[in-house]
Amino acid sequence: MNQTIEDFARSEITKQCESLPTANQRIFRLIYGRKTTVRGIATRSVEDAERLSIPDLVTEIPAEKLDWALQQLENTHRKLNKQIA
Repeated sequence: MNQTIEDFARSEITKQCESLPTANQRIFRLIYGRKTTVRGIATRSVEDAERLSIPDLVTEIPAEKLDWALQQLENTHRKLNKQIA
């Protein structure tokens, strides 16, 4: 992935995630903050994942997962906006 595009994606993910309600931010932290191994074993506890700041967490997301993370956030925002309307 082009570095400029990667930087933009990380910035957008951070911005969108920080605008979510706390409960949704927690889910995002649990999905991306547990640091799983190849065998699917989590190397970071739930508590440690919950304490990560959003910018620190986004920095750790592998480049190949940025598109998926951005799509998940956009879908979450869409669902939240439908619930409000």
